[in-house]
Amino acid sequence: MRSAFMLSVLAGFLSTSAAMAQQTGDAISDGLAALLGRAQQGSGPAPVPGGGGGGLALGGDLIDATSPQAIADVLQDAGYRAAVGTDNIGDPKIDSSAAGADFTIYFYGCENGTNCQSLQFSSGYDLERGTSFQTMNDWNATQRFGYAYLDNESDPYVNMDINMSYGLTADNLRDSLAIWEQVLADFHTHIDW
Repeated sequence: MRSAFMLSVLAGFLSTSAAMAQQTGDAISDGLAALLGRAQQGSGPAPVPGGGGGGLALGGDLIDATSPQAIADVLQDAGYRAAVGTDNIGDPKIDSSAAGADFTIYFYGCENGTNCQSLQFSSGYDLERGTSFQTMNDWNATQRFGYAYLDNESDPYVNMDINMSYGLTADNLRDSLAIWEQVLADFHTHIDW
């Protein structure tokens, strides 16, 4: 008698589970169909408000590296100086400053100076007697953000890379700027600048 009851309960459970799985599958299928329909209708990225230069805001909220002006606007809105220009190979760059030092944002993964994919924040220091490889190794061994190296005159540089292939929110970019500013301040202490 107990076995029959248990089998009846189990059969009811399996029947309910199968119905729920079918409904969940239908909901997922409907959601995917809606997304596919939107993609086929050509709903694409929207321009960044005030971005100039053709910047993209994917889904209305993300900024990518295709618009140096959109990135410069975020810097300026956050209180940083931002002068857009080009580097010696024709790719975009932005000159700025933070923590009492000048820095440059270089654009990488570009196609003839456009459609860039990533950024590199970079700051170099012309020290009277340079610094040592050990000082740079100590930095690189203990820091999560910002990697350091020496140029051919033993002057230190610190860089931080940001992948923007799929975009960042303005808030995320501002947060990266705050991290970069802290990297600079810590690097200044490390190299006794």
